[in-house]
Parts: sequence; structure tokens; C-alpha cells
Amino acid sequence: MNVGFHASGIFPRSEKLIQATRDFAHKRCSKEDVRKAFEADARELVEMQRKEGFSFITDGMLLWDDIFRPFSESLGGVKAGGVTRYFENNTFFRQPVITGRLALNGPFIQKYLFKEWVKGDFPKIINLPGPYTFSVLSEDSYYHDRQKLMQEFSVILNAVAKELEKLGINYIRFSEPALAYAETRPGENRRKGIIENYRMMFDGVKAGTSLNLFFGDITHIIDFIPELPFSGLDIDFTETSIRNLGISLKSVSLGCIDSRSSFLEDPENIARQARAFAESVNPERLYLTPNCDLEFLPYSIAAKKMSILKEAARLLANP
Repeated sequence: MNVGFHASGIFPRSEKLIQATRDFAHKRCSKEDVRKAFEADARELVEMQRKEGFSFITDGMLLWDDIFRPFSESLGGVKAGGVTRYFENNTFFRQPVITGRLALNGPFIQKYLFKEWVKGDFPKIINLPGPYTFSVLSEDSYYHDRQKLMQEFSVILNAVAKELEKLGINYIRFSEPALAYAETRPGENRRKGIIENYRMMFDGVKAGTSLNLFFGDITHIIDFIPELPFSGLDIDFTETSIRNLGISLKSVSLGCIDSRSSFLEDPENIARQARAFAESVNPERLYLTPNCDLEFLPYSIAAKKMSILKEAARLLANP
């Protein structure tokens, strides 16, 4: 079994960057000053991951105000609506409001990525919103049909994934908390449509992909997960019992670091639990990861948790 570790999704901003954005809002610094502050944060994060030997490197998605914002700011037929709570968290997003048919007005994702990271000679990872979660959390004033909205957004995601491939992004995680969350997980009647959308979304996509499930116990939907065309599965270990999975997986990212708690995990305990998981599921590749985006934590705590990942992976690979 190959063992690795990584973090992806939106990373918390440092105190310096937060202060820079506040200063800009109050006209105490220039737009150029803020740009440099963002670049400094991203550069420090990338360098830290490279130094620590992370399997994939993220730029922290620091230019993403939320997982949907680049799409609601760039696509035709959608706009950023009111501020809405993101599931059961003290974090908010601007709800996408669907006002017309979704339209891709040319490439757009690159402007939300840091240039140095894109040009870097190392494996790169990024998160994109999954079509089911997008359809659940959007206010649909046009389609009035979740399946149709998922289908149209899947077409957009296919184009974005291919754009990311051209930029040299190696691995794309599709964030689908709504698939796992108890109040939004799909019933039997929606599963066929979800499978069809994902198959269409991955048409011609060669990058590695994974289904990023968090905020819920995935044993309730485990029976149809093998039908989804992902090369990997990301499991929220804080919500799902390994004893109830009952499937064999080739590539798994085990979300063993709780991104919603400031409690610092014990690397030895993580390694022990991950070893038990591996014996149950027998994956070819096992990555240790946070269970979701680290944006819910202060910067200093998130950095410490990333160091814990490294140590836990070392202990797992060298028992």
C-alpha cells in the first residue's frame, strides 16, 4: 500500500492577509498591496507543503471567497446572491442564484489561481464544487428542475476540468457534502441522474479525480458510490465508521484531521486508526487528509494540523 498525505480546498487566511484586506476596505492601502499580501500567503503555503513532502500541493484557493464564487461571478445565467450559512458551520457563502441558462463565457478559472503555483514543477491539487451540491445549495429561478440544473452545471465542470488539465493541475477533488449530509443526501430516485451527470462530466477528462464527501456518514449512500466514475474517494473519518463500509477501494483519502475543531489530534492515534481502516478496505493508495477544507480554523491551528498529517503518515508508512 502506498501512503501519502495532502490538504486541499480553501485554506484560512493569515492575520497579515486579513489585516491587508481590512485596510483596503477602509482605503488604508492599495489594491497592489493586497495582491502582494495574497501572493505572500500562497507562496508561504506552497513552500511549506513542498518542504514537508506533501503528495499534492495546493495554493490554498485563497482567491476563492467560497467554493461557488468563481462560478457565480463568471458564468452566464447565475449571480452571487445573499449570504447563507454553509451547512452547520459558522461559515457563510453567497448563494448562487440561477437566473437563466448556465453559459460558459470563455475560460475563467485561471484568474482564481496563483501564477507561481500554476507554473510550479510539482503535483497540484484543487477542489471544485460537485454538481449535486451546487444544485442543492443554489436558488433556482430558471430551471425549476434539479436534474436539469445538475446536467447543465456538469457540462460547465467538464470544460473547467479540461482547462485545469491544460494548466497542469494533476488532481481534482469534487466537493459533494450534500451527498453525505443527512438532510440533503439523495433518495433512490435521484441516484441514476447523479451517476449519468458524473459520467458526462468526466468525458475526456484525464486528470485524477476524487469524490470529496464530508459533513455526514457515507454508509447511507455507499451502495451507489462504486458506480460513480471517480479514481478516488475522500471519506470524512470523523463522521463515518470504517466497520460499516463493506466495499473495496483502490484509492482513498482518509479525512482523519477534523477541520472544524481546534483540538490537535495525536499522530499515533491517527496512524493506528488508518492502519485498521487499511486492513478493512485494502486500498492500493491511502492518503491522510483533513476531513474538509481547513478554512474553518485559524491559520495557526491549520498549519499545526498539516504538520500532524505529515507525522501520522510517517508513522503509518513505518510502523
